Amino acid sequence: MPTPGIIGAGRISRAVASAPARRGITAMLASRRSPDSLRETVVALDPSIAARRCRPSTS
Repeated sequence: MPTPGIIGAGRISRAVASAPARRGITAMLASRRSPDSLRETVVALDPSIAARRCRPSTS
């Protein structure tokens, strides 16, 4: 099964990320900020949620 990714770490994105977290599904929460800045958010959601950094498009 592919890993879902949620872009953004605002209120809506955190609410969307909570759905797979409640089911123990691994997902990624991505932001322009560093993954370390999302640590508290990820811990509050579930260990199945990982933080990643979005890279700006080159085009």
